[in-house]
Amino acid sequence: MKVFIVTPTAAENDKKALAEAGILAAADLEVVILGLLKKSGPMFERREGFCIKRLNIPSGFIPWARPLFTRLKLFMAVLTEDTDYLHVHKSRFLMFLIFIAAKLKGSRFVADYNNILVLEQKAGKAFYYEQENLWGAEPTEAEKDRIRTIYNLIPEDVHSILDAGCGDGRIINQLSYKYKTSAFDSSAEALKHVTTDKFIADIEKIPVKDNSFNLVICSEVVEHLKGPAYSKAIREITRVSSKYLILAVPNKEQLSIGRSYCPKCKVKFHVNNHYHSFTVKKLSKNLPDFKLLRFSYCGAERLYYHPVLLWIKRYIGGVWSKTQNSICPVCFQKLNPSGFPETNDISFKCDLKNNKLKESKDIGKRHIVALYGKITKGSPHMNNEDVSSSSLTGITREQDRRKRLFELFKIAQESGARFARLTEIDNLIESGHAGFFLKHDVHGLSLDALIEFAEQERAMNVTGTYFFMAPEHPHTSKYYTFKQTAAMRRIKELGFDTGLHMDPFFLIQHYKQNLREILQEIMNRFEDESITFYCGNTHGNTAHRVLDKNGFDLSFALFEQLTWQPDYPELKDVPRSFIWNGFDLSFALFEELTRQPDYPELKDIPPGTATLIRSNRVKLSDCGLTHWGDGLLWSRQSGYIVTNFISDNFLGKKGGLNTFIHDEALWRYKLSDKQPPGPFTPSVIRRLIPITSVPENVKLSEGARMIEFNSSETNSFFKAIACHPTQFLIHPQFYLH
Repeated sequence: MKVFIVTPTAAENDKKALAEAGILAAADLEVVILGLLKKSGPMFERREGFCIKRLNIPSGFIPWARPLFTRLKLFMAVLTEDTDYLHVHKSRFLMFLIFIAAKLKGSRFVADYNNILVLEQKAGKAFYYEQENLWGAEPTEAEKDRIRTIYNLIPEDVHSILDAGCGDGRIINQLSYKYKTSAFDSSAEALKHVTTDKFIADIEKIPVKDNSFNLVICSEVVEHLKGPAYSKAIREITRVSSKYLILAVPNKEQLSIGRSYCPKCKVKFHVNNHYHSFTVKKLSKNLPDFKLLRFSYCGAERLYYHPVLLWIKRYIGGVWSKTQNSICPVCFQKLNPSGFPETNDISFKCDLKNNKLKESKDIGKRHIVALYGKITKGSPHMNNEDVSSSSLTGITREQDRRKRLFELFKIAQESGARFARLTEIDNLIESGHAGFFLKHDVHGLSLDALIEFAEQERAMNVTGTYFFMAPEHPHTSKYYTFKQTAAMRRIKELGFDTGLHMDPFFLIQHYKQNLREILQEIMNRFEDESITFYCGNTHGNTAHRVLDKNGFDLSFALFEQLTWQPDYPELKDVPRSFIWNGFDLSFALFEELTRQPDYPELKDIPPGTATLIRSNRVKLSDCGLTHWGDGLLWSRQSGYIVTNFISDNFLGKKGGLNTFIHDEALWRYKLSDKQPPGPFTPSVIRRLIPITSVPENVKLSEGARMIEFNSSETNSFFKAIACHPTQFLIHPQFYLH
């Protein structure tokens, strides 16, 4: 069988085509790569296992016409070749042309080169659950999170546990030291890794007497069972449990994402053999003798793919889901024999667009873990009033996050960190102590909900600063007014500072006044309620942002002291990865934050916006603000700054923490007299005055990156950063239900 791989570039430059040709040639297929000729070289070349044919494209074309001519010439060349299969992965237009050529020639166009191997190999005899490489691998961080969640849900009165569908024992193996344990699975290959008492069995007929175990764990099993098999399995696991049941299943799985396709028998199926998509309500529906006690969301971020983009990727791009272990359930053929899944221009563009769409969605966690109690006469689960309200509603995602956040607080404290208010920067740095300066940006929730959160922090000896927005802002207007500040006063009584979280352009648009007058009025109204602010920062995620043509938010330009770049906003030499808050121009509104009398020149900013900025500039001192806490934490009194920064801005969307570390500024720095504390850039950090050196044997990765909230890597990061002054920005709405 002959295969033609067509590429719109020089073949030697298309590494993917060369790799695919080598894989296909190793399967005893005749392979030819058809590509372009470089300035010099042979028209035909034989390599180990395959050949390369080159077309000479004359020079002298108009630049926009050359790609079109190249693709048409490749199309014409293919029409003259005798081949069984045609494959191309670069250029959507070329894919279309080669598809047409295949139809005209009677050849087979294959978008996924793995399908060629599937079609040319004999039918397999592999069974999905008996694959050796399916079992025994080290659990991923997401799997470890799911396993931890299961362990945390085990009630204290449990003495015996059965793991139904135990797989390779990654859950039950760690429990045998504490409980009487047993496990079963239908796969003999999987059971080789189980170290506790074990037996082979089908979950539809468990060879165990009724009520034999206090607890039955069934993790990642029931979603694999079709109709009658699912019902029988539920009956069996509830039969053998005397007290409790823990079920772990995918959360709201979009089953279409996992759809795979066998080109040999033309059957479509889920790549992991999943047949159900669960919510907590659906999971509990078939458990009449059990009551839901608690549940938790865990694991990695839930998979999402826009249905239209997924259809294009599948039916136009020809790329379906495949894993290393994908096997057709009809012909038992391995569908990813090469071990390298296909990507092409169409699937790549679909993935890119989908990732952008996903950024605007709060996807949630990938798994649900739920604890059920058996309803028997005299059991504590008979009546709702016997179960706490938190148990009835389950462990929410927010409660899970709060528990994890407090774990990180404890890790930092045990490693030497002291949690502090922003106004303590001067004393801490003078005394040589490392502080974790905790900032809370408050919006989108009731102030009363904050009190319990703040009380829990204080119980852990954690303090910080709560930043509140003006009550008229859309994020807060439905939650509190100037007269509802009892919660703010209570938070101050607990030992926290309060700060003003500002959205300057919104304030100007809403009040229709000069910004100085607006801020003085807001301060006075809060002072009437016995609330005084000494700290300020800007709100960077709002529909009221005004951008210049380079995409820089102009709010920071309203604060003079916060921006100091002479060429702002051109910023030609500043890497994008070091830009925090997008150089929000609201900084230019505050004089002390830029320290330039007529900053900025605003060359590239619309004239109306430039006029607005110049006419509204204000001094921090006019507002009584002594400290600023955005990308840099800065004291107006002493000039001390803290550059290290942790933020949970993307915790809801991506499940991670943003971190920013600069190796030259890990410890303590003070700004020179002429240097304002605006956005932090590497081009100016060298002009900072070091106060003390970085402690030896402490190493952290420099730059901006994201770390997974629930990972062990994050634990290590907090241990390492604990001995450095660091800002930690959190949004309480992520942790309050």
